[in-house]
Amino acid sequence: MAAECKLDTHGTTLPSLRASRELPMPLGSVLAGQYRLDELLGAGGMGTVYRACQLSVDREVAVKLISGERDSPEHVERFRREAAALAKLRHPNTVHLLDFGVAESGKPFIVMELLSGIDLERHITSGSVSLRNALLITRQIARAVSEAHAVGVIHRDLKPSNIYISHVEGGDSFVKVMDFGVAGFRDRAEHSTLTVRGAVVGTAAYMSPEQAQGMEVDARADVYSLGVILFELLAGRTPFQAPSALSMLVAHINEPPPRLSDCKQEYAELSELQALLDKLLAKAPADRPETASEVVVLLDQLIEQVGLSHTDPERLTVPKLITSERPRLRFSPWMLVALVVMLAGLQVPATQPAAAASFAPLWAAMQELMRDTRDALATSGEVRVVTIASVPSAAKVYLAGGELGVTPYPLQLKRDTALRLEAPGYEPTDVTVDPRGEPNLVVRLKPLPPLRDHAAEE
Repeated sequence: MAAECKLDTHGTTLPSLRASRELPMPLGSVLAGQYRLDELLGAGGMGTVYRACQLSVDREVAVKLISGERDSPEHVERFRREAAALAKLRHPNTVHLLDFGVAESGKPFIVMELLSGIDLERHITSGSVSLRNALLITRQIARAVSEAHAVGVIHRDLKPSNIYISHVEGGDSFVKVMDFGVAGFRDRAEHSTLTVRGAVVGTAAYMSPEQAQGMEVDARADVYSLGVILFELLAGRTPFQAPSALSMLVAHINEPPPRLSDCKQEYAELSELQALLDKLLAKAPADRPETASEVVVLLDQLIEQVGLSHTDPERLTVPKLITSERPRLRFSPWMLVALVVMLAGLQVPATQPAAAASFAPLWAAMQELMRDTRDALATSGEVRVVTIASVPSAAKVYLAGGELGVTPYPLQLKRDTALRLEAPGYEPTDVTVDPRGEPNLVVRLKPLPPLRDHAAEE
């Protein structure tokens, strides 16, 4: 039996989903005879991620397929490099590689453990992060990256959206580092034309000065990114704010980072914390710790200095953010009274007009309350992603007369939404999509009846 649906992501972004028009493989496909694609989880820059079932052992996994527009030899090689990087790593704070292969269509795929939780980017934007959690999260990231550095792998794209706060039912929350798609290798045998001097890869807001200049980088580039992430965890914003990626890169190269106390006055007295940030965000690589393992040591010293030495470094206290349960309707006492009144009103015989007339105001008030409750639920509901598919596929999806795209098509919904599906040779089909229902909706279109040959009948 498959596990209950969780809120999962593997380096995915919903904006990319909205722009998607075609999946690399349709839902229900089976890769390599054993991985059935059950649900679309998202699409990122390099690939599309599905929740899948490993049929041989009935296990839920995450399958990442290279996107259709990214199947050039260069991107296929980068995809392979991600699998090669993950294959070297065993740390519990790194997402685990389970398999790598090539589908019958020729598209390479990666099979990873399926995580339940949220990415660090969402954790940061949901509210302030405590000093304790900021230090422990950064420490767990550094531990994962230190193993990568030890085996010659440099991540080169550390950022909150590539870091996951995972949760296991009955267990604790912990960090998982993901997305090694642009990883570099110190082993020359692993180098390819993807790693060349003058090529800028990574994400501008988290990029080291040397990486921003297209220079060859080593583990100290990841150390700089760790400093940016720690600053963001504490301040709620990255050190540099710029209107474009180019100006952001220039800021990393030339501008000194702001003092943490300029963003959060509460840290003004923690000189040890600012000293650590100064080391991690140093412009010159030689002024930074050489590897992430040294960052772990420095974080342990800081944890001791700020009085958190009693804290379990493997235990994060972020349970409220790690939830996949659907919101439950909470009944107020007034709603309960309205329900009782409604039930009582159903007992009023139609032959008693006086009783019915006295009930009319209560009935009207109850209807108004129900309308208000329904409207409140509609406006405050959680946005959910529902993928609508069709048989046959590539049917056009219309909302209020406007074309959205073709099936399979991911929708972001807060309330029941009426859609129309149209395909040549099939009857137009109207459907109502409930975001509280199944995450995947498959609609079978009815073929149009064959045209009658009137000439033959005559």
